[in-house]
Amino acid sequence: MAIDNKKTKENPVSKIEKLKITNKLERHMTTEEQERFIKFCNHDYSYMNVSKAELEKIKNRFNNISYDHVRDIVLISLNTGMRRNEVLNLTWDCVDLSSNLLCALNTKNGLKNDIPINQTVKEILKRRYIDKGDNIFVFTNPETKNSYDNIHRAFKTVCKMADVKNFRFHDTRHTFASRAIDKNVPVPVLQSILNHKNIKTTMRYVHNTFEQKLNAVNSLDNY
Repeated sequence: MAIDNKKTKENPVSKIEKLKITNKLERHMTTEEQERFIKFCNHDYSYMNVSKAELEKIKNRFNNISYDHVRDIVLISLNTGMRRNEVLNLTWDCVDLSSNLLCALNTKNGLKNDIPINQTVKEILKRRYIDKGDNIFVFTNPETKNSYDNIHRAFKTVCKMADVKNFRFHDTRHTFASRAIDKNVPVPVLQSILNHKNIKTTMRYVHNTFEQKLNAVNSLDNY
């Protein structure tokens, strides 16, 4: 701004080196955690090791509250790698069930992103489409009749009750990437799905499992 306003001719801090970023290990959702997450949203508390009295309290507290949208939003992210806002802002005109394709317009980098969908996501969308009515958004807030601004509180509640600790919504994206790599999805393909401009960004999501590393060194035995 100072340069634009001709208050200075150069940036006085341009030669200062940026701090090194240490990539910490990201949190991934296990299949057991995912199962508990879904069960709680479905009002199935069979996984809880609590007394009958405590179970009744939980039923009385949560049975009349719907967490279906939280379940479906999380499952879509786990199966597509979409960011939270991309899912929340998803409109029906960006859904093509015949081609198994979603179009994310509100992306972080501003680039349109065509995302393939699997059967899990397709079934979620088909089920929600039946009850969509005049709603433009796939996930419409019943109170505002608009898209959800945020699902932080509901997401946090489900994580707590499903015993999914220290898990942020963005970790669903990391979980998707980790599972894709575990299924031998090539990194360039994953880069395209995650809509990263730079493959270095994709590599931050890739955390090889110990089994993969073991297989890698074992493959050299024949040499």
